[in-house]
Amino acid sequence: MPLVVYFHGGGQGGDNYNPARFSNGGTVWAEPENQAEFPTHVLVPRTPGFQTDIAAVKGVIDRWIAEGKVDPNRIYMTGFSMGSSSTWAFVSAYPEYVAAAFYGAGTGPQTAELVDAVDHMPLWEWVDEQDFAYDGVLDRFNTWGEYLTDYELTILPEVTLYEYPYNGWTFDGHSSWLVAYNEYVHDTRGTVFDWFFGISRIRGIEEVAVDTVAGVAPELPETVTVDVNHNATGVVSEERSVVWDAIDPAAYGVAGPGVFTVEGTIDGVVEKAVATVTVEYRNRIDDLYDLVADLDLNTGNKKALTVKLSTAERLIATGSTGAASNVLGAFINQVNAFSGTKIPEAQAEELVFAAEETIRSITD
Repeated sequence: MPLVVYFHGGGQGGDNYNPARFSNGGTVWAEPENQAEFPTHVLVPRTPGFQTDIAAVKGVIDRWIAEGKVDPNRIYMTGFSMGSSSTWAFVSAYPEYVAAAFYGAGTGPQTAELVDAVDHMPLWEWVDEQDFAYDGVLDRFNTWGEYLTDYELTILPEVTLYEYPYNGWTFDGHSSWLVAYNEYVHDTRGTVFDWFFGISRIRGIEEVAVDTVAGVAPELPETVTVDVNHNATGVVSEERSVVWDAIDPAAYGVAGPGVFTVEGTIDGVVEKAVATVTVEYRNRIDDLYDLVADLDLNTGNKKALTVKLSTAERLIATGSTGAASNVLGAFINQVNAFSGTKIPEAQAEELVFAAEETIRSITD
């Protein structure tokens, strides 16, 4: 699943439980109604002072990725006030690790080097007009905002919660996290939930199309092209190895669906590759003539089979496909009667398959 990492504000650390007890900037992600629509893991590190142990946080995430719990392409960082400093401490240390960042009432990228490193990272910052951090946020926006490709600054006019139990209560300007995580809806980005969980570092996966003929296993590629967003340079197409699911031979047999899909596991990607396989069903009358000619049968039995083929061929040529199918069905019945007694079972199976494929080709 995705992972949301929330860094709490100053004074919200206290003991190990305060970040979850005090700040719903952490707990909001785990509320049942939000988990039902946006299932995610949530990590709320405690920062007892003003220096978050960023390496330790990354160590937890790395372990969860290795255990198959976290999608490495959907890791989201968010934080408020001091927590925005922790957010950017993490992003500064590991700029290619994060899919998107949502932060407010604090700091952000403040050097040309960091701006370059996160130029294409989806960023969303907020601050309230009455917040003591407002001037600093606006100065940084005016200095660096134009150099960021996917960056939005939201300025809240007031910190008012309208839903129960606050019903219109207005808080001080530095409490803007209450609105940002709970009630704010952007005109185009929607809520932070809509925005976060609509973002992945994986921006596209090649659609694979493969053709085969009946009875022949499709040859699927060993790699697929994956479009990956790199925060410094933008979307880059990369070749990634893929392991395809096993295919039931019946899928490309004469009774198969004609077109079917196969999923594959891509290196480093949770989403699956999908290959669409198209099976061609051929008119095998000419092959059947050759196969019958090679049979070790007496002249009468061989002629009986040949007559059925010539009759079917003539009916196909005149568009009488239903009648031709019936004749080929009689051909199959005769071959089955010969199987194991007058002709080897392997030859009989080859004849039946070619006849059934011909029926499939003319009826489809």
